[in-house]
Amino acid sequence: MNDLSKVPMIQRLAFLPLIAAALLSGCETVQTYDGPRKQPGEIGRLFTTGTQLNFRMLTLDGKPLTYVSPRVLELTPGTHVLEIAANNQSTRFLLIAVPGATSSTILESSRYQKGNYRVEFNVQAGFTYAFDYPERYSGPLPEILCILGEPHDAPGSKENFTKELRTMSQKAEKSGCTPVQDKVKIEPPAAHLQATEAK
Repeated sequence: MNDLSKVPMIQRLAFLPLIAAALLSGCETVQTYDGPRKQPGEIGRLFTTGTQLNFRMLTLDGKPLTYVSPRVLELTPGTHVLEIAANNQSTRFLLIAVPGATSSTILESSRYQKGNYRVEFNVQAGFTYAFDYPERYSGPLPEILCILGEPHDAPGSKENFTKELRTMSQKAEKSGCTPVQDKVKIEPPAAHLQATEAK
């Protein structure tokens, strides 16, 4: 096995772009139809990011989605059914003082909810879609989850520089809605204490 510590720093830095590309390869725009990639005006795009909720795309039209956290799904025009597993789990890291230790950290998982959504929505060519909740939303799982749609170039809409987040305009319209299913509240385990003993 090669010892990376013996590789000059400049050579190690050369690997960073390759590592970044590998990490991002599972978090990209995903073509969900067969054949060559279509032009933007021929398909619809669904943005799946923009929230602190943990959404895992399970199936599209009954077929498993095996991608790792796709940020944008490219869809053909027509009616689609998307199944999603969701939770709003969060973990807090609390620094505390403990006698005889140089530093201590408590890892505390707060109580959270998990549930499923099965939303049927209509896709139009040349339209962009996104989930209907405030940007960076981190509250309880929505009782009703909707997908909003509007033309790709709708006035008042914007995308970030990496093209993975979409802010919809005020005129975006609902394309499909569904209530949460199988929602349960998970109680947290006891806080876990990690302490570094003083030498």
